[in-house]
Amino acid sequence: MTARRVSSRPPRATRAAHGVPAEPRRFNARWVVAVLLCTHYALGLTSVWRKSCSCDEIAYLTAGYTYWQTGDYRLVPEHPPLIELWASLPLNFMSLKLPSLDQPAWHNSNQWQFGWQFFYELGNPLDRMLLAGRAMIGLFSVGLGLTIYLVARRWFGVAGGLIALALFTFSPEMLAHGFQITTDMAATLFFLLSLLSIWWALHRVSIASVLFSGVALAALFNAKLSAVLVIPCYGVLLLARCISNRPLDVAFGRSVAIAPRLRRLAVHAAVFAAQVLIVTGGIWLAHGLKYPAFVNARPGVDRWMSTNTEPESRQPEWDFELNRAGWVAPAVSFARDHRLLPEAYLYGFLYAKNMTKGSVAFLNGERRRTGFRSYFPYTFLIKTTLPFLAVLLLSLVTRLRRRSDQPVQNATTAPNTPTWYRALPLIIFFILYWATAIASPFNIGHRHILPIYPPLMIACGALATVQWRKRPVVTITAAILALHAGAALWAWPNYLSFFNSFVGRNGYRHLVDSSVDWGQDLRGLADWLNDHNPPQSPGAQPVYLSYLGNGNPEFYGIRPRYLPSNSWWQTGDYPAFEPGIYCISATLLQQVYLLPVSRWTPELESLYQAALPRIEQLQRHDFASPADAKGLPDEIVRRIRFGRLCAFLREREPDADVGRSILIYYLTPSDLERALTGPPPPMVVDSADDLAAIGEELAVAGMTDRPAELYRRALEGRPDDDHFHKNLGLLLKRQSRFADAAAEFETVIRLNPQSAEGHHNLAAMYVRLGRTSDSIRHYEEAIRLRRNWPEAHANLAAALLQLGRLDEAIREYEKALQLQPDLQMAKEGLRQALERLERKS
Repeated sequence: MTARRVSSRPPRATRAAHGVPAEPRRFNARWVVAVLLCTHYALGLTSVWRKSCSCDEIAYLTAGYTYWQTGDYRLVPEHPPLIELWASLPLNFMSLKLPSLDQPAWHNSNQWQFGWQFFYELGNPLDRMLLAGRAMIGLFSVGLGLTIYLVARRWFGVAGGLIALALFTFSPEMLAHGFQITTDMAATLFFLLSLLSIWWALHRVSIASVLFSGVALAALFNAKLSAVLVIPCYGVLLLARCISNRPLDVAFGRSVAIAPRLRRLAVHAAVFAAQVLIVTGGIWLAHGLKYPAFVNARPGVDRWMSTNTEPESRQPEWDFELNRAGWVAPAVSFARDHRLLPEAYLYGFLYAKNMTKGSVAFLNGERRRTGFRSYFPYTFLIKTTLPFLAVLLLSLVTRLRRRSDQPVQNATTAPNTPTWYRALPLIIFFILYWATAIASPFNIGHRHILPIYPPLMIACGALATVQWRKRPVVTITAAILALHAGAALWAWPNYLSFFNSFVGRNGYRHLVDSSVDWGQDLRGLADWLNDHNPPQSPGAQPVYLSYLGNGNPEFYGIRPRYLPSNSWWQTGDYPAFEPGIYCISATLLQQVYLLPVSRWTPELESLYQAALPRIEQLQRHDFASPADAKGLPDEIVRRIRFGRLCAFLREREPDADVGRSILIYYLTPSDLERALTGPPPPMVVDSADDLAAIGEELAVAGMTDRPAELYRRALEGRPDDDHFHKNLGLLLKRQSRFADAAAEFETVIRLNPQSAEGHHNLAAMYVRLGRTSDSIRHYEEAIRLRRNWPEAHANLAAALLQLGRLDEAIREYEKALQLQPDLQMAKEGLRQALERLERKS
């Protein structure tokens, strides 16, 4: 008699009672999963097949290759090296030339210039390099899709897993950034794995859970420095476990359930210590198990890239970044002194933190340095497909309509675990990540909220818990998912510039930078010009180009007349405007990174009218004649001229576009006449921020009177803005109006007592006014607020020297020289102090 096989799976009725949807018999979802993942990889990789390099890829791929070839970690300090190493791994099997290591670009850690040489000047196979790196990053995207499916399947059954996976497969956000040589997709994957494995280890302590969670956290901390956001999540989850009465399962050899809270907390502490050790070891391993970032560094020659924008300041990069780092500086300084982590990791943390302070945000035509609270919610609404939003809403409604959160079998923690409890790590992360993103002024791209998508996709799998025997539910869900897939197929290959139907093709009016225009369509522009304006044809029109990115137009055969841009490699005088084809990157059409404001205002029009005489000279190619622009430098004149042209172009639809990121206009003589000499384009009233931003731009260009006037007008609208008062004080100082400058700095300190610069500047004005005794207290306060500030120590020493307090002055000069050995003012001051002390003795 043949034995009858008994299935270990619970009966269909039992599974339905637990909320798991009934599934067709003999349905094997593995083939569907494989097809969806392969479709995702094919869509993503083919979408970037003929795209030029995006802004950051030139740096990341170059840096990774130098890590492999030299063991030197000086390039791209703002990111840990794991993803760069991974992306550049195939490059080690190609015959590539590395630029010389004995040149300024290498000595100054200039990843952009060094990467330019690696990409364009040595004959390396650029297309093969980019494709190989993008294919490697795409594997992270496939891994993320598989993880989303497995989690959703475990929580909501196979149908729930397939819903979540379908949303991921055809998500334009994932397709856009899952195949860029950046850290975004890898960080998204490792955030998800870290959170789930932490929750696992908080319920079951075993070799597998501790190792897996430690490795996932190590990968996260080696992928992106925003990994620190997982720390508060860990703390909240640990608190939840301590409050819960659920016992802790400890399985080393035999399984033991621990119920008392104090004993559970002791085990959690031991697990956390093990995870910290694994993460620390992973960071050291990614940096080649060595502390110094530079190989064979030469003092005074090899330098870090720094956020210091003042070339005349030779303060060491470490000290400069520490001075600006705020409350984290002591911890980083301690870790550096004791070599707890590699130098590149510690410096990169400071550099990344300080780099975000100077970012510029753009949203719906407005430009701000302080960011927008609505930025990321708005980008989520317009960059996510409408079918995805519909599925998310439908899933939420169905969950709210359930009378109780019935447990689902095969839970991650224990049988009969409620869904909300299993999903707690993702819920906590979702809340904390959104709160951090909304509060952050670093609004330069939708990609920075990529990690919130996987929790939403998994949550959409809950739609499968509806009674699937009701055909309308199945039909509606299938139709919505088909529309979602259709949106992705329709958008191919321009996923980076995708916007849903709320915005359509006018996305550039709402967002810029990596949300739409990241330099990726330069090759596409070359193809478009070859089709529509062949350079050798008799009727070829001149081509003007303002391009955002690190692609090389001439590498792709484009020989344009260059308009103003923020590209470091563009040099030379800007040409006269003549009829032709004007190709302008969306970011630069909005004047982000060119003018201090994106909207045309009366103040900009006033500056333009003042610059008209010089503009007429430039139009005649008369660069040698004396400028007549009421003190405006030529660089400002050129940008103002281009800014008015862009303000004119923003009022009309482009004649064509490439990838929706490079906008193309056919301009006739009458178009140019209206743009440059006709009535001003539509203007908005100057806000206090606009006036201050224009004033700051003019002050950087060397002007004093006009910026001071603009700051006074800005203060009429915002009298309590300490930043405005500080900048006005600096301008008055340059005009030698020391008493007025001191009054502004006193206001700065009144409004912001923690302003180290305010105290330092006020002390300097007191010295100028003969109030040296009063300056001492403010110099000392500046040093207390900002450690390792050599100039402050030297200036305090000079004030002490004036008062005859020689011993104290010598100590301060010595401190300044310890921090910056080549600080000339400290060397000269110390010499004078020692001479006076010798004469006195």
